[in-house]
This record gives sequence, structure tokens and C-alpha cells, in this order.
Amino acid sequence: MQAARDEHELLEKFIGLMRELGKFPTANEVELKARSANDFPWHNAFARFGPKQQFAARIQDYCAERIGYDDVVALCVDIARTQSARSVEGVESAETFGFVYLIPSAQMTLSVSRHTGTRDSKPSGRTANGLR
Repeated sequence: MQAARDEHELLEKFIGLMRELGKFPTANEVELKARSANDFPWHNAFARFGPKQQFAARIQDYCAERIGYDDVVALCVDIARTQSARSVEGVESAETFGFVYLIPSAQMTLSVSRHTGTRDSKPSGRTANGLR
């Protein structure tokens, strides 16, 4: 079993990938990097930072404390802004409206046969509720 990685180390690895790609990486891109580079953590290691928007906000806070991370902050702005816009919308309206729809379907029939050779070729005509 491996020990948990330091938060600073995880953020630096992720920031390095951001700089390499020139954008905020997707989970698939993180997984691909982890497969190709032995020293890069698996995508599950970043789950402790929360959803993508929350993670982007955490990276922004981390980079704001350091010099030379302006490029990374710029990559996180749109993603972190999405989170703040959602939280403002959530305050205004706590209710979410939507709908559920049902699609009518034909009655499902079940074939019952004791003979394995005739199962595929000759259905018995019985239905799930015993009606024809």
C-alpha cells in the first residue's frame, strides 16, 4: 500500500500537466499521463480536491500565493467562474424544476419451454401475466 501524497506535490504535478497541455486536463488526460509517466499520480489521487470547479478554485488559491503561476491562474479562471456562477444561481432559487417522462411499450412476452431445442424456434405464446 502506498502512502498518501503531499497536497503540494499533487498540485505541482497537476500544474505541470496543465502547462504541458495548455489547458485544464480532463480525467482521461490525467489517466493517460499517469499511464505514460511512472512518477505521475493516478487520477483518483486528485479526487480529494473535489469536483472540477472546486479543484480549479483550489489551484487558483495555490497559485495566488506563489510567483510565476499567472499562466496557470488564467487556465483556471473560466472553470472556477462556472462554480461561482452556479453558487449564485443556487442562492436565488433553491428549487430545481424538471420532468420525468414514460414511454409506453409493447407488452413483453416470455416464452416457456421444457425442450431446449425448441426455445429459439417456437415460442409458447404465454405472456408475463398469463394472457395472450
